[in-house]
Amino acid sequence: MAPKVLTKEKIAGMNRTGIGMSPVDGDQMVQGAREGAPTSEGSSAGLQTVREQYIAERTGIGSMPPPTSLKGVAKAAAAFVRDQRPNVFLDRLGERLAFERTGVRLYDALLTHVSVVSDKTLGPTVAELRTIRDEEHRHFELLRNTIQSMGADPTAQTPAADAVSVESHGLLQILTDPRSSRSQCLHAILVAELADNEGWQTLIQLARTLGHDDLVTRFEQAWREEVIHLERVRGWFSAQMMADMNEGRIGVEA
Repeated sequence: MAPKVLTKEKIAGMNRTGIGMSPVDGDQMVQGAREGAPTSEGSSAGLQTVREQYIAERTGIGSMPPPTSLKGVAKAAAAFVRDQRPNVFLDRLGERLAFERTGVRLYDALLTHVSVVSDKTLGPTVAELRTIRDEEHRHFELLRNTIQSMGADPTAQTPAADAVSVESHGLLQILTDPRSSRSQCLHAILVAELADNEGWQTLIQLARTLGHDDLVTRFEQAWREEVIHLERVRGWFSAQMMADMNEGRIGVEA
């Protein structure tokens, strides 16, 4: 038997997630919820109380690793005497390192998508994406070298790196989901680039405060490249959304 072919008309009418698709059954569901007894004691107020207790007793996400070299120990001690806290800076360096690593993977995934679902009129092209991907990788190397020069371990996951890895996990899921449309993939990349721009500005501010003028110069160069990334991705996403609007398209491309 030949497989069934789903036409656009059939696909458009398949979403039955809303309660409005069956008002009678919907009313019965609401009534059942009102009459049904809870499966356990407690309430939303009780849940909030438990959450408050955990928050009050929290120890934080992860911890900072000690310096991995005598040079790192000396730098940390000198900074402490000057009332500077290098661990705060290293934590944010670790965060950006983790995000740039994810950024490379995001663009690798988008390159795979575009190689199958390309649009030379709207973009992006494989060459354009590969250029951005390679710049993201150079930013990763810049951060890795910076952390090492401070006597720290770039392979250690700092608390901020741990948190940002969780934050970016959803973006990677969208980019690697074969069902995602081009506009959905570009929107995920747009979210990543917005966060990336903000992250580099934070690093520049911290480096300037700590007197790392050489790092400020390098970080500003990376940030200027990220600004270009953001402008290009925003343009691609805008063009794709207008094309979707003009064609009345929701979801995957024809």
